[in-house]
Amino acid sequence: MNIGKRMTYLWVFTAFMLAGSPVRADTLDIRPGLRAGETYRWDYRREMEQRAKGRPDKSGASITAVTAKVLEASASGYVLEWRYGDTRVLDAAQAKALAQKDMQWVWDLAKELRFELQLAPDGQFVQLRNYEQIQPKIDQMIEHILAMAARQKNAGPAEMKQVGDMMRGMFTGRERVEALMLKDVLLLLFPFGMSLDTQAPLTYQTPLANPFGGEALQAEGTISLTSLDRTHGIATIGLDQKLSPDSMTKVLAAMARKMGENRPPPEELAKLKADITDTSRYTIDLKSGFPSKVEFKRAVFMPDGHRIDKVSFTSKRSGSSRVQGK
Repeated sequence: MNIGKRMTYLWVFTAFMLAGSPVRADTLDIRPGLRAGETYRWDYRREMEQRAKGRPDKSGASITAVTAKVLEASASGYVLEWRYGDTRVLDAAQAKALAQKDMQWVWDLAKELRFELQLAPDGQFVQLRNYEQIQPKIDQMIEHILAMAARQKNAGPAEMKQVGDMMRGMFTGRERVEALMLKDVLLLLFPFGMSLDTQAPLTYQTPLANPFGGEALQAEGTISLTSLDRTHGIATIGLDQKLSPDSMTKVLAAMARKMGENRPPPEELAKLKADITDTSRYTIDLKSGFPSKVEFKRAVFMPDGHRIDKVSFTSKRSGSSRVQGK
């Protein structure tokens, strides 16, 4: 594979890895109003548009039913059971391509996963409580992907070993699993614990973890309470965030260190600067603290192309998404 194609693959892959939840900054009080046994439901939608020089354009969209059941609620915090339901691929061509590649196992595996999310009393995420039960499923996923690639003969044994080592490294440890497997869940939970003022938007500068280790990324942003209706118990929040132009270079440099002799030369990595911006809009149900609507967009623009990822959560019931458990 020549350097040009390799670098194109790298930046496209990295743009996907960076498409995660925004950073929380220290700053109306948004607190959980949850009771054990309640279940909250949303339609979770993902959209992607990708364009890279010399390669066909790509796009896709899907909707997945998701639920959060309150397993525990006490003065010491909360535990939510997060589960994925059926997924519907919205683009006919994409659905056909996935069927041809026998990708149904991905949806089936997702439906098997049961994430126990431990939250602090103010609702902020603490940890994936059942990490030890999730890790074997991730190992199973990686081995399945490698087996499929081997059958398709997309790469030689040495390259496949390198890919396998890289994938296993990405999912090594609780924090990396939480960051990668729960990035959109954390996007939904993001407003919990916030204290905002309609007259004083919160601005911040903060480091972000590099998904491949190494030098941290830098981000700056603004969080605004754009409206507050206490009569109807609804608030809206806006977040605008921008990553430093050298974020892509730092991520790719960390990933390249894992590539051994096949790593791109440093001068090629240095050229890969990107304009990376995030926008998020939340409609918050103040009774539960959960968003009834989330719209997130990440745009990554580089000289040779761009990628835009959109994530949304929409409550499946008007107003509060609360369903009382039995």
